[in-house]
Amino acid sequence: MDDIIKEFISESLESIEIVDQSFVQLEQNPHDDELIAKVFRAIHTIKGTCGFLGFGKLESVTHAGEGLLALIRDGKLTIDKNILSGLLRMVDAVRGILASIQSSGKEGDERYQSVVDELNSLQNKGVSQATEQHVDEPVKSVEPQEQSVSTASSKPAQPSNSGHKKSEPSKKSPDSLASILNTQIESSIRVDVEILDRLMNMVGELVLIRNQILQNQQGDSNHLSTNMKQRLDHLTSDLQQEVMKTRMQPIGNIWSKFPRVVRDLANICQKEVNIVMDGQSTELDKNLIESLRDPLTHLVRNAIDHGLELPDERVQVGKPREGQLLFKAYHEGGQVHIEIADDGAGIDVCKIKHAAILKELVDEQQAESMSNDELIQLIFHPGFSTAQKVSHISGRGVGMDVVKSNIEKIGGKIEIHSEPSKGTTFKIKVPLTLTILPSLLVKSSNTLFAIPQANLVELIKVDKDSELQVENICGSHVYRYREELLPLVYLNGVLQNCEKQLNEENFVVVIQAGENKYGLIVDEILETQEIVVKPVGRYLKELSIYAGTTIMGNGQVTLILDVNGLAQKANLKFTKDQYAQFKQSELNPTELKDSHSLLLVENHSHSILGIPLDQVNRLEEFSCSSIEQAGNYDVVQYRDSIMPLVQLKLLQEGLANQSSYKVDLEKHDEKLPVIVFEKGSQCFGLVVDKILDVIENDVVMQDQKPVDGMVGTAVVDGKVMEIMDVDRTMQMAFLDYNDTFKGA
Repeated sequence: MDDIIKEFISESLESIEIVDQSFVQLEQNPHDDELIAKVFRAIHTIKGTCGFLGFGKLESVTHAGEGLLALIRDGKLTIDKNILSGLLRMVDAVRGILASIQSSGKEGDERYQSVVDELNSLQNKGVSQATEQHVDEPVKSVEPQEQSVSTASSKPAQPSNSGHKKSEPSKKSPDSLASILNTQIESSIRVDVEILDRLMNMVGELVLIRNQILQNQQGDSNHLSTNMKQRLDHLTSDLQQEVMKTRMQPIGNIWSKFPRVVRDLANICQKEVNIVMDGQSTELDKNLIESLRDPLTHLVRNAIDHGLELPDERVQVGKPREGQLLFKAYHEGGQVHIEIADDGAGIDVCKIKHAAILKELVDEQQAESMSNDELIQLIFHPGFSTAQKVSHISGRGVGMDVVKSNIEKIGGKIEIHSEPSKGTTFKIKVPLTLTILPSLLVKSSNTLFAIPQANLVELIKVDKDSELQVENICGSHVYRYREELLPLVYLNGVLQNCEKQLNEENFVVVIQAGENKYGLIVDEILETQEIVVKPVGRYLKELSIYAGTTIMGNGQVTLILDVNGLAQKANLKFTKDQYAQFKQSELNPTELKDSHSLLLVENHSHSILGIPLDQVNRLEEFSCSSIEQAGNYDVVQYRDSIMPLVQLKLLQEGLANQSSYKVDLEKHDEKLPVIVFEKGSQCFGLVVDKILDVIENDVVMQDQKPVDGMVGTAVVDGKVMEIMDVDRTMQMAFLDYNDTFKGA
């Protein structure tokens, strides 16, 4: 195909996409003069150029559209739904003819006379309603006419004074036309995607070779060799970044086509839909964008046809008539997250269950035992559909399984979250690119893993016996991280499904996963490195903890961790809301469960007191000589702060009668057994006579709260004992301390 024709097709396809998007915007704002002029210029340019190139059918369609647009531009006609529908059909016709020219070099056999007739009819109606209006004669036929050409001009076409005069043959030479086209692209150049693919693959191999050379650099004392390797490292990184830029495109490039799709589908389904887009500038690889086009289109069709209710139905349940369709995209963990969400009726799990049983995907017993999430996942089964009738939009059982398989082909995953009457969200995760990713290399159980650097917040070293002790709160291991509770995930525990435990030396990788943070405990931290990302093999695709694989400099295959998948696999109990709930409950009275771990202590009268173990922070012993005074309290220096002490005896004798809370040191030997409680950033110490044992047993409460500061009296292992209300006790024992020495 001639280069001029190739350039014409490329430019025209881009222009017609802009026109398509602009028409949908004009439906919302029909008096946007700037947008109308922009559309007119684009159609006029296509018409003028295709006339010179001999594409008469395309010229006829665009000429009819141009005439209608001229009336709109001059303010003699106002855009309404009928006019816009006619112009959109012109866009579809132009796109179809261009596609035919691109594939065969010819305009194709399909006739577009009905489109031209509709445009002419709309144009004639506009002329009859106006006074002293003169426009070009409407085109009578779309058949190519031998000498029917138009000049290519950058200026808008002026209405003809004649109304019957045909356009004159162009006097432009091929060189002149080439000059016009070249002027439009002098600041850019078009490169075939296949060339970019090969270039990116070669850069990926270069990065692997660079990594191998740098890995073997250790021990090399040749300064010249070292400098050359460093230079190679820098040049490779720079080249890799520049090549990646050539392939990265904003996801808005495909989103921009959906307003037209939504408009047409909404009209067909008689629904009202508003589109909200967030993150259009989020970039990812061009190949991935193209691969996502069809899956996203199907999800949009599904949301409009199945998800959103009819306007009257929405009003009846208290919703606005207009349904909302949200497009959202953002980067996280070296991946692009894409969400398509509607505020419709949600997925009817009962319908899915019935359809699944009917299609014999599951039997009734299996269906009853399945959770709602498991039932919803059945929509990805080939041939599955809940539609009661087949339409040209949906109902044939072909679609969602293809969506899933197409997304998985590019190393992605898809999830569904649906809530009855509130809507459905499809979440897609795809790699940013199938090429190169900055990562942190770590080891766990002598196995190497890569963590996307975009998720890293901080690295912390924790010794097994360190005072910065990992704590157990409500059954979850947490780390006190700058005045917040950081839930912990033990990488070796998740991978090997074994018990959580600290080694002699551990590293906490603080990870940002969405809005939340958690600490990933690993055995060893190595270095940061740019790695070449490859998709996860099909055998590992169902494992949510892996985002991809890479090949290291020594040829070793290393898995890339998915930080969100790890958190889900580890069943983290603390979300942001749960943390807030926990912090709020720190000062609320303790509620004892039927089965509880208790710390048993002995008081001055040799009676036994039970303390809920999950309320205890530490057990300590302090030398009597370390006791100091602060006001009415005895205190010790503990963990770089001042910890007040109170004696169990005083609690049981009644704090209200005490003028001093000082410990009776004469009743103790050189060491004081102390139970440490921690509330917020403050530690408090309870001095007991003797620490006896820790038991796990059923607790049978006999009397609720016989004494203030106690939950009640219980029978444990056949023995009667009081059970302490830790929170109430701390409030009672240290009320004066908080008022007098807060912040000391």
